[in-house]
Amino acid sequence: MNFFKSLFFWLFFPINLNSQMHLAKKIENKFIKINKNSEPPFTGCLTISSETIKSKSRIQCFSHCSKNNQCRKAYYNGNECKFYTSITKNDTSLMDGHLWLKKQNYFDITPPGVAKDFSLSLLCHTGYKLVFVQNYSDSTMTIDLAYIKDNICNSNSVLCAGGGYEGSDVLKLVACANCYSALTTTVIDQPVYIGSVYWYMTPKESFGFSPNYTIAQKSADTFDQLSAFRLSWHLDGPPGWRLGNLVSLYDSKYKKYIFVK
Repeated sequence: MNFFKSLFFWLFFPINLNSQMHLAKKIENKFIKINKNSEPPFTGCLTISSETIKSKSRIQCFSHCSKNNQCRKAYYNGNECKFYTSITKNDTSLMDGHLWLKKQNYFDITPPGVAKDFSLSLLCHTGYKLVFVQNYSDSTMTIDLAYIKDNICNSNSVLCAGGGYEGSDVLKLVACANCYSALTTTVIDQPVYIGSVYWYMTPKESFGFSPNYTIAQKSADTFDQLSAFRLSWHLDGPPGWRLGNLVSLYDSKYKKYIFVK
């Protein structure tokens, strides 16, 4: 009996070994090494870490990352495997030869006209730059938005404005439109249709967008407080105010974002 067990082992072990090596190579081929010279889509707007686990090998680390939707980059060093949804080019401590990108076709991502729960990192991977970030607990000034229009935008630039929870890759709400047009001053309660939504920027009142023409700038847009597709920030006054149906929002854990491409 022992003879037959030994024979079976030696006959089939090479096949199993070759199969394991093939699987390991297949997993490894799903990742690209990132270094200090890497550009988008390899780097993003923010560093967002999702998980840290112990791993016996780089292949095992890659295997876990492949099964995790929030893992787009894996850092493996000394049996420690860290998952990242996004990292910035400024994170030089991570660019030491141990950071790997999970291959995905980022270039097929279409920026939203208006969308809920859109990936921040994927927006960055399509070439958008984060040019403004602020807590909902902080006041937004017209001069901040005017600076973006005058110094960052050009006639063909696209602006995306949105918000989300601190440290999250999910933009709870975001809309995109021509940068110059979206940052053009409007008369109170008279938004302008640009792209897919109605935009407004009224100094000393508010900035934001709405899915339809009807808004109520008092001073932020208080109309239809159940709507998930309205964003409104106070201008030149108190902080807040809404991110979709999250109204009277002054929480420092929520962020205001503006991206430009």
